[in-house]
Amino acid sequence: MRGLFAQHHAGVEATAKAAEAHATAATLELAATQRHTVQMGVGIRAVVLGGLLTVGCVMAHCVHRATGGEPALSAADARAVAQGDLRVPVPVADGDSTRAMATMDHVCSMCRNLARMVGEVRSSDLIASSAHQSAASTLDMRHRSGAPRLHSNAAW
Repeated sequence: MRGLFAQHHAGVEATAKAAEAHATAATLELAATQRHTVQMGVGIRAVVLGGLLTVGCVMAHCVHRATGGEPALSAADARAVAQGDLRVPVPVADGDSTRAMATMDHVCSMCRNLARMVGEVRSSDLIASSAHQSAASTLDMRHRSGAPRLHSNAAW
């Protein structure tokens, strides 16, 4: 019986050693799989982040190209013009006539021309008003002094 027990004990020992070797191999394989999974996760995150940065840069470039300049600058220029500052220098790229900054420059030019025309109209109105007052004063002085009128049908 002792021989049978020794054989059984040796078989159990061999099975335990094989199980331990298998467990060690499985543990090492698990650790390698975990490292690989972490590396893949880092790689995927890097690719996604790179893709997002690329999309962001392309979008910023498209916005910059569509507006013809920095959107914050065009917004500041628009606010200044809306508040009545027509001397705002609007940066426009050479040959640009269709983008937002070029349009803003055209609007500023139009506003400056309109302000100049209004100033000219006011000036001509002032001249006409002054001439009318001068003529009225002359007629009043002639009337007071008794001097004869040169034109009786003067329309002042």
